Amino acid sequence: MDYPARHHVKAATGWLELNCPGEALKELDAMPARERAHPDALDVEWKVLAGMGEWQRALTVAERLVDLLPDDVAGWIHRSYCLHELKKTREAMELLDPAYPRFPNDFIVPYNLACYACQLGDLVSAKSWLERALKRGKRKVVKRMALDDSDLAALHGEIERM
Repeated sequence: MDYPARHHVKAATGWLELNCPGEALKELDAMPARERAHPDALDVEWKVLAGMGEWQRALTVAERLVDLLPDDVAGWIHRSYCLHELKKTREAMELLDPAYPRFPNDFIVPYNLACYACQLGDLVSAKSWLERALKRGKRKVVKRMALDDSDLAALHGEIERM
């Protein structure tokens, strides 16, 4: 972070950590527009909006992150998560699918694809995506996440045996 208004991003992050999203947004709003478009500021803004359940606004921010940083997986994940929360799960899956080969060391991409496939009723694909996530991530961690995830509830019995 090496831009003049970085102190606003740090302050917004602090407000977010204190669970004061309104104050975090005020801090971001105090930034000049040019610097508000910095990826660090956008990332904090996405976290604030997502935490507030402002999915449409968060989607706009996530799309900007993908445009600015196409080689950073976070924007891709954020964008699809927003779409899923907006009940556009098929679109979430379609837009996240190209990220799988693009980010070969990331387990969240196939994990989220498993969640979306499961929610769409495609349990065969969901299981396949989850197996890929298990191979990419720490198996025990991914398995525990999956067993605690309501989006994968239809697979919980099978996850126990994976």
